[in-house]
Amino acid sequence: MNNYVTYTFYKETYGGSKIATETEFNKLCGKASAKVRDAILNRDISDYLEPIEYATCSITDLFYDQEKLEDRIKAIALGDTSRISSEKIGDYSRNIENMPIDKLEELISDSEMQSEINSTLNQYLGYTGLLYRGIKYV
Repeated sequence: MNNYVTYTFYKETYGGSKIATETEFNKLCGKASAKVRDAILNRDISDYLEPIEYATCSITDLFYDQEKLEDRIKAIALGDTSRISSEKIGDYSRNIENMPIDKLEELISDSEMQSEINSTLNQYLGYTGLLYRGIKYV
C-alpha cells in the first residue's frame, strides 16, 4: 500500500521538523497511512486530499514520539535514568529531567496511542464524513 503523503509535503507544507530522514519518515508514514486507511474504511479520498495528508503527517509524528519514548525506556533499563532538560554555561546551571518508567510506558501504551490517533483523526477528518461507520440512509 502507498503512503498518503510524501516527505516533501511533510517538510515543506505540513512544516514537520521532528523526522530528519526520508527513510525514517517513510517507515513511520507507512504505519500512519495504514491507520488512516483503516479509519476511513479505504474510501475514496479525492475530495479530501489535504485533510488526509495533514492527518497522516500528524499521526506520523505520533509514531515518531512513541519511538523516542521507547528509546528512552531502553536507556533507563540500561541504567541511564536521567536526561538533561536544560543547561546554562555562565554561572553554571543544569536541570535534570527524570520521569518514572511506568509513566513512560503509559504514554506509549496501545490504548494511549489509539486515543491520540483517534483524536487526531477526528481533528482533521471529523467533518468529512470519512470516519462514518454506519449505513447511509438512502
